[in-house]
Amino acid sequence: VAYGIELYRKQALAGQSANTRRTAETALRRLEAWAGDMPIAWVTRERVRKLRDQVRRPVDQGGLGQSAAFHLLERGRIIWRWFVDEADLA
Repeated sequence: VAYGIELYRKQALAGQSANTRRTAETALRRLEAWAGDMPIAWVTRERVRKLRDQVRRPVDQGGLGQSAAFHLLERGRIIWRWFVDEADLA
């Protein structure tokens, strides 16, 4: 997963605006902390649902809150779609 995220940073995110890069980086760091050392096949629908349930809890209950959780999951979808459709693995 970390390899895919690093490719995304270099190949896709580098061409985005500074604001997009800054906001995306928060989600990328969280995704790396969650699954960075795991193979891409480790990221299953069930594991993503568990992540979603954990992070969408209110901050005072150990979650990130609805907005931050939404952005984390949204960036995850963007990365996985990009990796399948556009990543240059050469």
